[in-house]
Amino acid sequence: EAACNVSTPACAAVFCGLTSEWVIAYMISRELFYFLKFNIWVWWGTGWMIYHGTRLIEDDFGLVRIATLLLIGVAPLTVGSWGYFQRLRVLWEASSLVKGDQEKYNRLYEKLLEEQGDELTALAEEVADSRRRLVQAPPGLDDQIRHLMPSKPDIKPEGGGEFSRLPSAASAHSQETGETTPASMSALHPSSLRLLSFANSGHVTPEFVKSLDQMYNQAVMLDFYMRKKVQQWAERSRGMFPSHSSGFHGGGLISWTEAQEDLSLLGEIRFGKLKSPSRAIEKALRCYKNDVSRVVDICRQSIGFESVSALRDCLHHVVIDPEVGVRRLVNRLDPKYDAASTSGYRDVKVNLIIRNRATETLGLDRHVCEVQLITREFYENKTAEGHQRYVQLRNMRSE
Repeated sequence: EAACNVSTPACAAVFCGLTSEWVIAYMISRELFYFLKFNIWVWWGTGWMIYHGTRLIEDDFGLVRIATLLLIGVAPLTVGSWGYFQRLRVLWEASSLVKGDQEKYNRLYEKLLEEQGDELTALAEEVADSRRRLVQAPPGLDDQIRHLMPSKPDIKPEGGGEFSRLPSAASAHSQETGETTPASMSALHPSSLRLLSFANSGHVTPEFVKSLDQMYNQAVMLDFYMRKKVQQWAERSRGMFPSHSSGFHGGGLISWTEAQEDLSLLGEIRFGKLKSPSRAIEKALRCYKNDVSRVVDICRQSIGFESVSALRDCLHHVVIDPEVGVRRLVNRLDPKYDAASTSGYRDVKVNLIIRNRATETLGLDRHVCEVQLITREFYENKTAEGHQRYVQLRNMRSE
């Protein structure tokens, strides 16, 4: 009897602790593993209490204790199961939100597959071949795509001191591009340059970037070089860019070749903006367990194409560019790709780094950017309302 008096509150404490652990872990990670782990503990504890409680059946008070112990085990199981199935319900409702958009994109892809099936097959082969040339992570690091601390450039100090390379940043840019230093660089405070330029001074083994501020300092400066690159690739592959008059999502595209000949069209082109800090924080917390180095689409651009063959041509130019190191290729136009995770939307996503004397001097050569290659059909069918539904879906999935 004394043992039972001790075991009852002890078991209650154990199961309350397990319940709290499961609820917190499940809310953070959303993984089924924690749900199964919790159930195993509950059923083990329930069985233990039944086995040891049978000794108390000799009197009515013992039966009450057994019922109490069983309740302690079953109640958390019931609450946990309710929470799990509630989440399944929310996910089902989230999928229902974008069902119409998914059906629309599926019809677009079926038409594209019917009209340009051979080109889609050739694109899949091009991507498979290009993946063999991907830039691998440095030794000692995993294969996940992340921002690395900038490498120390191989240049001689101009005036000695720890930050001697900073005065050469503008001259390096001018020598690289033949243009004056962009406003995005000159507007940065010297402390920002110091943060992104020599953050890895003295480090032998590459490290991951841990500061979101540093990543945005890099992205602001790298955006200039990124725009120059996508302009080069668009010129070589008949690429197009979104227009200001088409709205933020979807709408018309302007040929880069035509825009170079017509200044009025050039002024209408709308290049991509940096990912908002709020979304970057949200993504790091929800998807990457607070690891900001895995948010690799802060600096981003997109190029549109009339055909899959033009898109494939552009991808080829990206991969063979001597100043580019491709880190990841995602071909959502592949017939084998399951587009349910993107609500039917399809494109080709390329994560890359830009390596030239200017980016190395400024400490930008390890910042990972993203380029989206999109066919005209998919781009022009994007709408602001559809994007809002996708954002709602993303929030309900906690992504």
